[in-house]
Amino acid sequence: MDQISLINNPYTQKLRILINGEEASTYSNLVKYMDEPFMSWCGEILDACYEECNREPFLLEFESRKEEMAVMEKLASEYPNCARFTIRKPERDDSLQIRMKTLNNIIRESGETRIHSSEISVIILVPDDMQDWIEDLKEIDVKNAFCNVSVDVKGYQEGSRIWDNYDVGILLHTSPSPQDTLNKLQITRGYSIYYSESGSGFIGINNGVYSYKAGEEQLFDTIFECLLLGPLMNSFIKCITFLPDNILRRYHTELEVIKSISYRVIPQVETNSIESGTSVRIKLINDITGKPVDEELIFKYSKEGIVNCDGMYIYGLHPGNTSLSIYKRGEMNPCAGVDFSVYSRNRITKLSLEEDYIYIGEGDAYKIGYSFLPEDADNIDSITWNSDNPNVATVGTDGTVEGKSRGECTIRMIADRVSTSCYCVVKPHLVSVESDYSELEMVCLDELDIPIRQYPDDCIDDEIVINSLDMQVVNVVNGRMKAVGPGTTTVVIQNVEATCRWDIVVHVYTEQEMKRLEKQREREEKKANRRRLFR
Repeated sequence: MDQISLINNPYTQKLRILINGEEASTYSNLVKYMDEPFMSWCGEILDACYEECNREPFLLEFESRKEEMAVMEKLASEYPNCARFTIRKPERDDSLQIRMKTLNNIIRESGETRIHSSEISVIILVPDDMQDWIEDLKEIDVKNAFCNVSVDVKGYQEGSRIWDNYDVGILLHTSPSPQDTLNKLQITRGYSIYYSESGSGFIGINNGVYSYKAGEEQLFDTIFECLLLGPLMNSFIKCITFLPDNILRRYHTELEVIKSISYRVIPQVETNSIESGTSVRIKLINDITGKPVDEELIFKYSKEGIVNCDGMYIYGLHPGNTSLSIYKRGEMNPCAGVDFSVYSRNRITKLSLEEDYIYIGEGDAYKIGYSFLPEDADNIDSITWNSDNPNVATVGTDGTVEGKSRGECTIRMIADRVSTSCYCVVKPHLVSVESDYSELEMVCLDELDIPIRQYPDDCIDDEIVINSLDMQVVNVVNGRMKAVGPGTTTVVIQNVEATCRWDIVVHVYTEQEMKRLEKQREREEKKANRRRLFR
């Protein structure tokens, strides 16, 4: 069984038709109603739906404001081939009265005097047994900046002769069936209201006359419902249609709202100008709830290949201008649009540093060499530097790194969306170098390892060199001293930078000289001991 959905926007006199969830084909007999006012098609569209469904029963869903809903619900309930009728409340359900008030405020605020104003003449025919209503009915008044309703109240005999002279005619009657009265008075258009003690609402359409029922408390509301269904709506639409261009431009958003029955999509973008190869965020907001749109949208472009939208980002593809149109699924008209301009720039595409690793001492400064491509890039001024740990090292705007304290960090060079980095190690400087010896004696051809202590350890300048000032006396190889020949020399221990030094005075003897020296020292030691005994 086919499902037909009719989405009627009375404020634009546009009818959207879906058949089993898809837009009606241009060959469908239903499309002739798409740009017509509700009252011109409501009495015959059910037959058209029946024909569309190959003369098989169908399911009908209807969306509109309450005045049209009441009519369609009654007509569908009495139509034998409508198997089920459901109504759907519009997302934007502000009444015509509220919309008219908004439009009236816009006109007054604009100060514009060139406004299309409708003069609506209404005649209400009252039967003899309702003559006591005449004075109250005469007080019906609708007047604003674009619409003026004047009401005449007359009896049947007097009013029937001038019925066609009025824009709107309303027949009040106390008979359950108005047809005899309509025929007698030759009325074929307008509205009839059956004054009844029980129930109220739309009854049906009798040869072009819309029939309602109302009790005492509902009578005036029903009269206004008749006016809202056609005359006031037509006045509202005509006013908007013929508004001056300055009002249409100034109040575009407000006018779109008062013409809509569904939410508007409000696109929010960071910028309408996008660099090719980059993207900007887009938010699609429901103007009723203020929340992000939670239904699937379709995006189309006035010129393909300039931008692409995925609902979250706008991607700049190639230089040019285009308009993005946003559609709700199944709708033929866009619900929002945004213009975009995409431009290209000669940005830096590659950065290179001369070093992958740098080692510096505390308090030292080192400028990192770098290059970039293309050499004629237009964003050289955007180059920045940073250190991920300024406590270890900082870096200046020209790439000069200054060591602060022992540790490791990463130095980055950035140009907009391109970056590169190197690893930086900061170490302290050597404070002192020491050995176990400051003076020693060796015999020719003896060898001795030189113990060395550095403070602090693991310094930036801890490479040690050991040299003998006289290699004929002492030679040093790989930190090991070798006595070469008799004599005295100094072995110098220092770092490469020569900031710290330790000297060892080395005396080298032959074996005979060493033996004589040792015997002499023994004799001197004995003499010294005897002196201590006699003291």
